Amino acid sequence: MSLSDREAMFVREYLIDANAHRAALRAGYREKAAKCDIARKPKIRRAIRLAQAARAERHGITAARVLLEYARVAFADMNDFVEAEALDGRRGGRRRLKPLAAMPPGRSAALRFLWARGGGTTGRTRASIHVQLHDKTRALRALSRHLGLEAPARIDLGALRRF
Repeated sequence: MSLSDREAMFVREYLIDANAHRAALRAGYREKAAKCDIARKPKIRRAIRLAQAARAERHGITAARVLLEYARVAFADMNDFVEAEALDGRRGGRRRLKPLAAMPPGRSAALRFLWARGGGTTGRTRASIHVQLHDKTRALRALSRHLGLEAPARIDLGALRRF
C-alpha cells in the first residue's frame, strides 16, 4: 500500500515532534480531520515506524545506546565529579571538582549543570562550585519501564514482613 502525498507529508511532519494533531495541520489537513487520529491508520502507523527506524539507523541510535544513557543518569554519583578534602582530620571540609581526566568515562552525560568560580585574590570571597545532575528519578522510571521492572499495582505487605 502506498501513501497519498498528504499522508506521506503527515508522516514527515509527525517525525518532527511526534504530535499527530500538529503534524496533520502542517500536512494540510483541516482542523476537523486533524482531530481524528490519522496516526492510528495501519498503513500510516507502519510508515511512521519505518521512518523512525530509518532515522535511528542513520544516526546510530539503538535501544541499547538509549538504555545506556538512561543508566548513566540513573546511577550517577556526585562523588564522580566532586571530591572532599579533610580539614585537620575533621569530616566535611572543602570540596573541589575532580579533574576531567579523573572522572570515569561517559559520566559527563549525567551532568546537567556545572559551574565553578574561584576565590578572589583578596581572600574575601570563597571559591564555589555548583554541580547539578539530570533527574535520576525520571531516568530510573524510564529504565524500569523499558526493562519491565515496574512495581506491581498491589504489593502483598504480608510477604514483605517475612523478610
